[in-house]
Amino acid sequence: MRITTDWSWDWRPYFGVWVLVALFVGFYALSWRRHLRVTARVMQPDDWRHVRRYGAAMVALIVASDWPLGALGAAYLLSAHMTQFLIYILAFAPLLLLGTPEWMARRLLHRFRLDRLYRFVTKPIVAALLFNGLLVTTHAPVTVDLLRGTQMGSFVIDMTWLTMGLIAWSPIISPLPEVVHPSVPIKLAYLFLAVSGISVIPAGFMVFSEYPLYSAYELAPRIIGLSALDDQQLAGAVMKIGMVPVIWGTMAVMWGRWFRAAHEAEQSYRRPSASGTAPQRYTRSGS
Repeated sequence: MRITTDWSWDWRPYFGVWVLVALFVGFYALSWRRHLRVTARVMQPDDWRHVRRYGAAMVALIVASDWPLGALGAAYLLSAHMTQFLIYILAFAPLLLLGTPEWMARRLLHRFRLDRLYRFVTKPIVAALLFNGLLVTTHAPVTVDLLRGTQMGSFVIDMTWLTMGLIAWSPIISPLPEVVHPSVPIKLAYLFLAVSGISVIPAGFMVFSEYPLYSAYELAPRIIGLSALDDQQLAGAVMKIGMVPVIWGTMAVMWGRWFRAAHEAEQSYRRPSASGTAPQRYTRSGS
């Protein structure tokens, strides 16, 4: 469906987004209420930390899906569409994982019998293949032109992005400890190659193409004098550059903690024992 209505900055309500946020918040609040009643305890500092992160995830969802970004991304600007993608992948999904306590994640997965499936799709190799496959699929011109013209199609794209984000981040920050990969080098390589590396391909097509690739945005009314080709090139730049601060920042934090832990372990090994004698070093017999 081609959009022919000129863009207006007049505020418009997006009731579907409000309903979705209400469902997320309602489920979360009821789950906490039931859990506290069953365990007969009150909220602890760690619990409130989960709540704050979940609240931040809801703010990210509203910013990405509600007016004006939701309307701009759905029908007017490919660069707005790409900004929505980054918010879903780099903010909403990881904050949702960080805001979900372990007991809630286990209960939810068990209720819908998704335990085994979740553990399978969040293996680093499987997660990398799924994430990049969906990345290419949801940014293919045929997919965007087919789905972005309707509210239901836009909802399908948004929920696919959420699923991609949850799968991509689970090997790093899953609420289930056994899902998080134990090897820091593998997690660093995974983030560098699997999450941020492949995005250069669709971004490159957008930046270096000599003509607009997406009919849905090429034929949309122009905003602030930005041509369809300029908008497409801006979208490609946003896709590639936008991932750098979050992905590389996460990698830097992980590497710093890994280095600090290794350094402390080495210092602990070299530290003299309580009796004042240095730790013994064992050598081969006869040496």
